[in-house]
Amino acid sequence: MPRDTLALTLNGTKLFPERDQLVQFIRTVTGKTKRSALQLLDQVAHGVTAAIQEAKAYGKQHSDARAFSERLVATLSRGLNRLWTRA
Repeated sequence: MPRDTLALTLNGTKLFPERDQLVQFIRTVTGKTKRSALQLLDQVAHGVTAAIQEAKAYGKQHSDARAFSERLVATLSRGLNRLWTRA
């Protein structure tokens, strides 16, 4: 959602974190290396990409769900783009 924020603060803010902030968060919480943290984010991106494809297909097959499918795809796509954006 365009004006949506996190329910809890992360690094003192409720704004959604950028990729570098997510990597640091993963490393701090899990103790993983930077490489492992990046691999986790890659797995998330893969899952989101699969969800986008499924939502598109569902919207094509079910006209009554098309508007919702399009909104879901747009939201997931924005999130995926944020994941690859460096601060």
